[in-house]
Amino acid sequence: IVDAQQTLCQRFQITRKEATPPRLLVTAHRRENWESMGYICTAIRSLLAQHPTLQVIFPVHLNPIVRDQIWQGIGAENRVSLVEPMDYLALQRELSRAALVLTDSGGIQEEAAGFGVPCLVMRETTERPEALEAGIAALVGTQAERITSIALPLLCGEVIWQSATGNPFGDGQAAQRISQDLQLFLQNRS
Repeated sequence: IVDAQQTLCQRFQITRKEATPPRLLVTAHRRENWESMGYICTAIRSLLAQHPTLQVIFPVHLNPIVRDQIWQGIGAENRVSLVEPMDYLALQRELSRAALVLTDSGGIQEEAAGFGVPCLVMRETTERPEALEAGIAALVGTQAERITSIALPLLCGEVIWQSATGNPFGDGQAAQRISQDLQLFLQNRS
């Protein structure tokens, strides 16, 4: 993911530049969160109420179970942009401008790390524990109070969240290393 993200960002000149007013990027679609979409919407409404300039960008999954709950829960909020699912390029542009990411997606955890954007994972576990260990992500579950209590200080600048170890998912050189290793392997077989 790091190689693809860096290549795309270089090609399309996407760099980290946090938007003003601050933007919260939200993605939620996992089956285990279907019953919690209402809590997620409550957390978003609470963040909007407590942060008067916050803008929310939420690419809404096409699944009608998810879509209906999200539209019903926050569709009327004037600082929430519920948009169709984004292609990879558009998503990278949004990530580069986000102050914070709320997600239940594994891939977004890796991509947020590429831009150094704090990532709150709305799950109880993650298959990307290295993000937690590096301090670039935190598990917050789906309870509205917990999401809000961790997200609000980050959005208000009361907590500065920086990784002590950089991006644990790589440096963007994996494809080059694989190519070199394959060339060496093939040379040694001759």
